[in-house]
Amino acid sequence: MKFKIILMIGLFTSSFGSTHAQETNPENANKTQESLNTIIGTWEMTINASGGKDKEILTFYDDSGELKVKNDKGSYKVSDSGSNYKWPMTKKTPMGEMDLKVNATIDGNKMSGTMEMISGMAAGRKVDFTASRKLY
Repeated sequence: MKFKIILMIGLFTSSFGSTHAQETNPENANKTQESLNTIIGTWEMTINASGGKDKEILTFYDDSGELKVKNDKGSYKVSDSGSNYKWPMTKKTPMGEMDLKVNATIDGNKMSGTMEMISGMAAGRKVDFTASRKLY
């Protein structure tokens, strides 16, 4: 009798544990983790600005399951769809700070995309950029 009760408790807790694991690990969590793994790290960006090439260092990181990027002006939430990423960003330029909307595509350790100025005299203007992941 004692053995049957222990066995029943063991079966109950093991089936509860597997049900709980399925609830906390849906397919969307796997997609989010894959997306984070694709971009997490430090990237060196080269911007093809009208006055010449400009450099920017970006660091992508996981903030409690939320993808974020930071530069020397702040930290910003990143949205993604597969290998395409978008985020707002403020950048220091010779003409002062500019607010930007960034659209990027990642292919391995390479990134490319556009930055659209959303403030100042250059609002609406887009410039292309490329970036590569810094491998240590």
